[in-house]
Amino acid sequence: GKVRLRGDRVQLSCELVRQYQPEDVAPAPPARRRLLINLAQTEDEESDVVRLHQIFAALRDYPGGDEVRLSVTRGDEVVNLRLPGMTTGYCPELHQRLAALVGEEALVVQ
Repeated sequence: GKVRLRGDRVQLSCELVRQYQPEDVAPAPPARRRLLINLAQTEDEESDVVRLHQIFAALRDYPGGDEVRLSVTRGDEVVNLRLPGMTTGYCPELHQRLAALVGEEALVVQ
């Protein structure tokens, strides 16, 4: 179309008309979160290893793009671990499973 000014009036001349069809807009991907799991190492190494395997199994059961990190406390020492190959899809069901393994207070989602 064309737009012309004539004095104090605007004139619009239409050259082609077609029905409006909005473009398909892909939904934005969900924001990536970071899940921090705080673990306290105990004197029972075997139980600690079993619990760690259970945590990893739970994380794998909920695939997704959320980053996972571990913070392991040994006495006064804290070791922070990035797990670059481990991602998960954080959700209420995963939270419940992890809370049963490590306690509610040991889970931080950023």
